[in-house]
Amino acid sequence: LHAIEQRTQPQVDDLLDRVQDHLGAARPIQPEHGRKVLTAAMMTARRHGLSDPEALERYALLVVRMGDDLGHGPAQDWSGPILDDPWLSDAEKVSFLEQAAAEHGLLAF
Repeated sequence: LHAIEQRTQPQVDDLLDRVQDHLGAARPIQPEHGRKVLTAAMMTARRHGLSDPEALERYALLVVRMGDDLGHGPAQDWSGPILDDPWLSDAEKVSFLEQAAAEHGLLAF
């Protein structure tokens, strides 16, 4: 693990627990895969200045539901402008991301 990934690990483990609580026992997350996805998600969130704990949790849940980090691939085309908007609060960014993900048909459940 890189140094920054090691520093985010306790936060990632905590988020993994909270995301799993949201999803319930019917949708278990493989811990290894969950940590990998959430570590990437937290690094993306930090790059874009997301720091509000509630917004980070909603962002993590969104990423897990989509199955991929928003900072990479085709999702970046529509998520980047939202994440980079300096006028939006953390909560507004996540709300717009949730809405855009739904509009793009990217929410697996």
